[in-house]
Amino acid sequence: MMLKNYIKTAYRNIFRRKGYSFINIIGLAIGLAVCVLIMLWVQDELDYDRSHKNAENAHLLIYSEQLSTGRQVISSQMAPLAPLLKENIPEIINYARYVRYNYPLASEDKSFTELVCFADPAYYVINRWLEEFAYRMDISWTIFLVAGAAALVIALLTVCYQALKAALANPVESLKCE
Repeated sequence: MMLKNYIKTAYRNIFRRKGYSFINIIGLAIGLAVCVLIMLWVQDELDYDRSHKNAENAHLLIYSEQLSTGRQVISSQMAPLAPLLKENIPEIINYARYVRYNYPLASEDKSFTELVCFADPAYYVINRWLEEFAYRMDISWTIFLVAGAAALVIALLTVCYQALKAALANPVESLKCE
């Protein structure tokens, strides 16, 4: 019986203070949306290039360097490194180098920038090889469970807070305001 009165009081307070309630509800909605977006981004980062069935056979070579401003990680390598690695590591079946640059070009009266791409012939072979992989996109049910639970907990906490605040308030003060 008491819970029914708390909920009724909270419901009345929501409609009595529409501006305050609107700000709280919009803040809750934005917070939940940001939480879901962050969870999706984290899952995407942890699941990098794992959409292929045989993703363990495809690798990206990166370079990491500690600078005075912090750690820098680059996925670009020197051109002779790939053939050297294939020559010295027998597990490497193939490699592909792909480079894109915006080159400034100029003629007598014109100058412009042109996107130029360089790729090894193996790039096209590997690209076709990757197309044959069976794609899978696993979206775990736990993401939806955690997001729903978080929304439920936040909503319950908000309602409980408002109900307790209304229950502990002096009714004489509320009547003076009306």
